[in-house]
Amino acid sequence: GRAIAPDKNPVNFRDLLGVNGIWGWGTNSFSSTSNGSYGPLRFIGMSSHARNYHNWNWDVSDPDSPPPFDEMVARGSVDWGVIPGHSSKLSQDWLNWDYEYTAWHKAGLQVQVSIQFTSEMFPQQVFNDPYSAGFKYGYAFARHFGPTQGTGDVWTVEVGNEPWIAGMGYPDPVFYSEILLGMARGVKDADPTMRVLPAVFSNNDVPARVNATHLQYLDGFNVHAYSYAHTVRGRTGVHPEHNMSSLHEVDWMLRFRDANAPGLPVYLTEWGWDSDGGGEGCGPPPERAGDAPFPECVSEASQALYAVRGALVLARKGLSRLTWYFYGNQEISTQTWDKIKGLFGRSGLVSSRAAGFQSKRALYALEVFVSTLGHTHFMGVLREDAEAFVYLLGDGNATVTHVVAWRPVDGEDVNSSLISFALSGQPVKAWRLGLGSYVAAPLPQLSGSSWQMQVSGAPCAVEIKPLLASRFTVAFIVTLPMAVSGFDAVKADYIAAVASVAGVATQAVKVVSLEPAAGTAGAAGARRLLLIGVNVGTEIVADSRTQAEAVAVALTAESLGSPLTARGLPQLTSFPSAPRVVLGTFLVAAPANSKKCSLERSWEDLIAIKVADRTAACSSDASKQAAGNCLENVVTGGLGPDMLDGVYEVWVCVSAGLPGLKCASTDGPAPGLIDGMQCFRFNEKSQTFDYWGTNQVQKLVPSGVRRCGACP
Repeated sequence: GRAIAPDKNPVNFRDLLGVNGIWGWGTNSFSSTSNGSYGPLRFIGMSSHARNYHNWNWDVSDPDSPPPFDEMVARGSVDWGVIPGHSSKLSQDWLNWDYEYTAWHKAGLQVQVSIQFTSEMFPQQVFNDPYSAGFKYGYAFARHFGPTQGTGDVWTVEVGNEPWIAGMGYPDPVFYSEILLGMARGVKDADPTMRVLPAVFSNNDVPARVNATHLQYLDGFNVHAYSYAHTVRGRTGVHPEHNMSSLHEVDWMLRFRDANAPGLPVYLTEWGWDSDGGGEGCGPPPERAGDAPFPECVSEASQALYAVRGALVLARKGLSRLTWYFYGNQEISTQTWDKIKGLFGRSGLVSSRAAGFQSKRALYALEVFVSTLGHTHFMGVLREDAEAFVYLLGDGNATVTHVVAWRPVDGEDVNSSLISFALSGQPVKAWRLGLGSYVAAPLPQLSGSSWQMQVSGAPCAVEIKPLLASRFTVAFIVTLPMAVSGFDAVKADYIAAVASVAGVATQAVKVVSLEPAAGTAGAAGARRLLLIGVNVGTEIVADSRTQAEAVAVALTAESLGSPLTARGLPQLTSFPSAPRVVLGTFLVAAPANSKKCSLERSWEDLIAIKVADRTAACSSDASKQAAGNCLENVVTGGLGPDMLDGVYEVWVCVSAGLPGLKCASTDGPAPGLIDGMQCFRFNEKSQTFDYWGTNQVQKLVPSGVRRCGACP
C-alpha cells in the first residue's frame, strides 16, 4: 500500500529505543545479583526501557486464582528484595519478581512486562471464567508492581505476547477478548496510571479480538515486525528500506489505529536482525554440519547498520516505542535447528553466555546513536528515493538541529555516491553512524542553500545551526469578536492564560501582532486576530512576510504546527473571553462554563468508592449478576496519547450526586445518567481535579451499563 505520510515524532530516540530481556538475562540467577558486565546495566547506553517475558503459570497453577505477589517471601518479611529460597507462595516457590524488576528499575530502565500465556501453559478448558481470571490477575499485578500503590517497578503491561502462536495458541477470538477485557480492567482498577497493551496478532485477527470496549482501557497497540524478503535463498534478512521488507507490515497497524483510535500510540515490541559476531556464527550445530547457515541471518556489520537505519525509518513511520529483540544470542541446539534453524538465536546485541556475553557491533552502534542523537526527534523527510534517504531531526517542536543521510542499500554494499538537496542552515559537525565506534565525517559542501554530500550505507549525521521549522517557536491564534479597544481590557487575562498553558512566566509571553481579520478592512467591532508568541529559548523573528500574511497562512494552511501538542501538553480547557482559541491550529478552547464544577475529594477517596461499589454489588448470592449490572459512581482511565507525564496522566468521571462534587449550574443531562457524569483530569502536581466537562461532551464513559468489575 501507500507509504505512511511522515510527521514529527513526539518521542525522542532515547525514549523510543529499548531492549527485550528475560528473567536473569541469561545468567540463571536474579538480576539483583548482576553487575555492569551482564544483566540490565549492560544495556542502559542504548535503552530507555526493557521488556520481560513473564509467564502467567510461573505465578499460579490455576489461572482462576489471583497470584499472591505479596507473599513472594516468607510471611512477615518487610524486604521485598529478599531471595525467598523456597518460601514463595507463587507456583514457582523459589521466585520473587521484586528481586528481578527492582534491579531493572534501579538500572534506569522503565519496565514493560508481557504476561505470557499459551495453551501449553493453560489449555482453554481450565479457565472457569476467562474475564474474571484476567481481572484478578491484572488487579493483583498492578496493585503490587504499579507506580501508584505498588513497588513502582513496572509501568507497562501487555495482555499476552503472541497467544496465537502456531501449535500453542488459542484459536477462539472470544476467549482472548474476554481475558483482555478482564485483565485490562483489573489493571486500571488497581492503578489507572499503569499502561495496558493488547497482545500481538496477525492483521486479520486484531479486529476479531480487540473492540471499542477494550479501547477504553488500552494505552496503545502492540506489533512485532522483522525485516525479511523472499529470495532464491528462502526467507532472507534484508535492509529496512527494502520495498519488499516485512518490516513495513507495521503500516497496517498504523492505518488500523488511524481508522479506529486516532492518536493511540503503537509500540513495536519486537524488531531486529539475526547476525554473526561475538564469537558466534550463523551456521548449524556440529550434528548438522552439512547444512547451510540460515538465510535470515546477516553479517555483524549489516546488523549494526540496519539497527540505526531501522530506528530512523521506524521513527519516521510514527511508532512510539522500538524494543529490540533480543538482548543476547541464544544456544542453537540440534532440536531448535531442526525446528526453526537458528532463527532468533543470533538476534542478540551480545553473544550468548557460552561465548561470554561479548558485545556485538550493533550494541556499540546503538550506543553511539543514542549518545549523539538520542535527544532528537524525527522531524521530516527531505529525500526518500532509491539513491538516498535524507531525514531532518530536531527538538520535536520547531527547531531542526541535524540532518541524517544514507544510501538505502544492502549492508554489504560499501560504495558511496554524491547527492544534493536544498536546505538552509550551516553544518557544524559530521559523523558516521552504524559502525562499531564514533567516526568523524567530512562536512557537506554548500553553495547557497544547495548541499552536496557524500553518502554510503553508513548514515552520515550532520549537526547544523538551529533552523526554525515554523515561523514562531509557539503560536496562539485567537479570533476575537471585538475591536482592538475591547481586547485591551482583557489583554492581561490572555497573557496569563497562555503562560499557564505553556508553563512559562508571563514575561515570556509576547504579543506579536494584532491585525484586522481578513476581509474586515479594520472596521470598528470587526473580528480581530491576535497572534501571541511564547519565547522558549529561541527568539521570535520576522521573515519576509508581513505579520498579517503570516496569520492568514497559519489559518488557511496550518503551517505553524503545534509544538506544545507535540510535547503532549494538556488540551487548553479555559481561556478568558474568546469563543474560539486555536493553539497552533489544533487545540480549541472549552465552552465558557468550563470551570463550572469542582471535585473536593482525594484520589484515594475515589478508588475507595470504586472498591466499595464493587464490594456491595458482590455481597449477595446473585453476586456475579450484580457485579455485571451495578452502576459505578466513579469511572477512571488513563489519558493515553493526551498524557503529560508528571502532570496529567489519568481521568475520572463521577456520578452527578457524588459527595464532594460541586457544580455552579445544573445545565446539561439529568443527574444519574451516564452523559450527566462530570469528568476531570487529575493534576499530579497539585493533587487536585481539573474540570474537563460532562461525559456527554468528553465521551469517556460509553453509554449503556457500566460493569463494576468481577467479584473477588
